[in-house]
Amino acid sequence: MSEVYDYAFGKLKDFFSKSNYVNRGKSFESLEPKRYFDDINELTLIYPERKSLYVEFRHIESFDRELAQYLIESPSEWLDAATDAISETAVLNNALPDINVRVTGLPQ
Repeated sequence: MSEVYDYAFGKLKDFFSKSNYVNRGKSFESLEPKRYFDDINELTLIYPERKSLYVEFRHIESFDRELAQYLIESPSEWLDAATDAISETAVLNNALPDINVRVTGLPQ
């Protein structure tokens, strides 16, 4: 694998982990904790009827700017790494081979 994939995979495992929280609110004044870990486990319960995990770009960028930059520069490798990290993170079903990671709010 490439350097981009390796870096993204390691960071995305942390991003999707049980211990990582992001703010669902639009600002620090409206803190609404959210874990993508919970979304992944919910997805495993309804897979394969639903195969998409929606991730906000601002959450990726606030977690790790370099990871966000890799998404912009090498989206294919980044998405492959995200799919693999999700499959490894999923507690209830370790096999989510054709999961679709959909990143919303990308910069123009």
